[in-house]
Amino acid sequence: MILIKIGLIFPSFYPVNDALPLFYNGLETRDYWLAKYLDKFYEVVIVGPQDSKIRDFKGKIVGTTPCVGTNPLMPIQLEYLSIQKNKKELKDCDIIHDDTHFKQSYKFKKYFNKSTLCFTWDHHPDNLKSFPQLDPNIICISKWQEKTIKEKFNWANTYLIYPGLNVDFYKQFYKKIPNNEKIYHVFLSRLSSIKGPHLVLELAKQYKDEQFIILGDVLFTQENFYAWALKVESEKLDNLHIIFNASFKEKIHYLNYAKSYLHLALWEEPFGLTMIEGLYFNAPIYALANDYKKGGVNEILIGDFNKEGISNTEVGLKVKINRNDYSNILKNCIEKFKIFLNCINTYKDLQNYVIKNFNINITLEQYKKYFNKLYNQTCLL
Repeated sequence: MILIKIGLIFPSFYPVNDALPLFYNGLETRDYWLAKYLDKFYEVVIVGPQDSKIRDFKGKIVGTTPCVGTNPLMPIQLEYLSIQKNKKELKDCDIIHDDTHFKQSYKFKKYFNKSTLCFTWDHHPDNLKSFPQLDPNIICISKWQEKTIKEKFNWANTYLIYPGLNVDFYKQFYKKIPNNEKIYHVFLSRLSSIKGPHLVLELAKQYKDEQFIILGDVLFTQENFYAWALKVESEKLDNLHIIFNASFKEKIHYLNYAKSYLHLALWEEPFGLTMIEGLYFNAPIYALANDYKKGGVNEILIGDFNKEGISNTEVGLKVKINRNDYSNILKNCIEKFKIFLNCINTYKDLQNYVIKNFNINITLEQYKKYFNKLYNQTCLL
């Protein structure tokens, strides 16, 4: 049996270690679970920042560059440097999966001429227009994202793998709370205007008998004044609380006591993994979505809009918006929330919806299948 060698390039924001799942549920955490899973089947090489170490990992971990924020270099420079310094470790890999933010491995394409390069695209499809047309193998995280990429960039080789939640990990934190004790409408996201936390503020003003909580990440936001203005305005309300950079313990507490999960992004999210977190804790989703099946919202909350511009789905209610008409977005968001409140206790078995459709075990198996496919294609050349 031939042992496939796979290189996994991590971003430069955090050390790759066993604390990642307790800090952040983004692409670094997906890659952490992916590395541990692939380690059972392949020879795995991880390239990450300094101080990277995973317990009971049989593969090789190399980390020679500092994390973002501990060095004057920009993220794109650190990610380039990470690959440059460790390119010899990657050169003999059959497959290299670059999950950095800036995909610097393609600048070394000639050096990695014996390897098959691929990456997962966690960003908006339009962002890909700045990427060099090098026939990359792109793992997409939603059908809409894949379709849009194929339409705009016909040189891309795409493959769909939905992100997933590690339910085996999360089940230790889940508590079965009676519905009458689940009081919070939870917003969990980066505190950026495009994510819509100011709409939570407007909901709190209109629905004063409801409790709202914003768990906002400001570590990477470019809108510090916006985040601070939200904080100042929230202190005028008794039913809205904001926690900057909430800890994992705080996040789990509020998700356990979540009456609903609010997804109020004003753009088309490529997927929306925080909605999956909310659903796992049996919090139905109240979401804004584009009418033209753009964005991952429509692949989690499945259903067509009615004449009133709403879709009451299996796992929550979504409201049709036009991202270019903010006054109408605000009006609909506030008015349709009352409809959502009236049916909030009708959504059942949300946790099983996650286990069945968005379990990370499904995600990891699909990555394994894809890497085998790439390897077999290479062998046929």
